Amino acid sequence: MLRRRGKDVQAELDKTIEAIGAEQAIAVMFLVGRYVTHALIVNSLDLQPPVPSIFDRTVK
Repeated sequence: MLRRRGKDVQAELDKTIEAIGAEQAIAVMFLVGRYVTHALIVNSLDLQPPVPSIFDRTVK
């Protein structure tokens, strides 16, 4: 969906609908849109996370 900017994704959408149903497929599409929009805004404003990522810590 992202790579092709939502164009020519019917085959993938059909598989998704078959796997999880139409309502959940739409919900996933809206969730993707929400996170993409969020990332665009964060990147545009050059925002940084308020705390370090837990994944940056070395396990001891």
